[in-house]
Amino acid sequence: MTPSTRRNRMISDSRVNITRILLTGGPCAGKTTALAAISQDLTQLGYKVLVVPEAATLIMKGGAMIVSSGFTEQQGLLFQKALMKLQISLEDSFVDIGQMVEGTPVVILIDRGLLDGSAYVSQNNWQALLDDLGCNTVMLRDNRYDAVLHLVTAADGAEKFYASLNNEARYESVEEAVNKDRKLREAYLGHQKWYMVDNSVDDFNMKINKAKERVQEALGHKVGQSFYKKFLLKKNVGAQGVRTSVPVNFDKGQSFEESLCYETFIGCTTSEGKVIESSVEKKGNNRAFTYTHKILIERNGQKMQKKRSISASEYVELEQSKV
Repeated sequence: MTPSTRRNRMISDSRVNITRILLTGGPCAGKTTALAAISQDLTQLGYKVLVVPEAATLIMKGGAMIVSSGFTEQQGLLFQKALMKLQISLEDSFVDIGQMVEGTPVVILIDRGLLDGSAYVSQNNWQALLDDLGCNTVMLRDNRYDAVLHLVTAADGAEKFYASLNNEARYESVEEAVNKDRKLREAYLGHQKWYMVDNSVDDFNMKINKAKERVQEALGHKVGQSFYKKFLLKKNVGAQGVRTSVPVNFDKGQSFEESLCYETFIGCTTSEGKVIESSVEKKGNNRAFTYTHKILIERNGQKMQKKRSISASEYVELEQSKV
């Protein structure tokens, strides 16, 4: 392959037109209503929308007991393992179906994700579960979801609207709901496209509209109208020369994630429009990395940014097209 060919590589992967958006959050956050509203809006915009159902609800409707407060630790782990296996199968099946759609961009909306289970077991048990399944947080979070939308439970900021009986699979008190919501935020917070929709709005309809706006951003329809802040935490040398990460002005107990990130700008072309900018990114820690291809295109006078997860081998290949 000549250098000129490498610098103008045509991107034609079957997953380019599939965007996987996860909706998560604490109990009674409006997730069901948001899913329906987002699906309707995207369909009107010309997307083919697929919705992956919540695995826990499917299991419950099949007669399985999911009140984890009555589980032993071993039972809790076995249940979460079964739940994750079902979740993986559902997500993979919907992606396979999405790849069959031709000529239309596909959005897969996912009702709760693989890291939701971390809010229901201890940290040690969760790590044991990941080890048993041969996976890790970075791979499950960043490789499987293109965007994460967190809807905050009504128990946090809209307590009077919190109802514990509006979903058969829900049994949490207000305090338990707030605690689970906090754990879910921490589980997905490291995702590069993580959005939170809280209850600092006048009514529920405004919250749903805010959720729809975040999805539009995730799909690249508001390029240039928003920005993100990233902070580099200084590494200090601790006792006995050990290098430690010391967050500045973080409250005690505040969770954070340390990641290495490498971005390489490449040359490429696509049938979707004029390419303004394209790059590949390698991000992760503890030898667990995810790989992303990012492309900014102009089509019909509008700019749109698209991101997709890619394999390690594809990253190595595309990186050779650096400009």
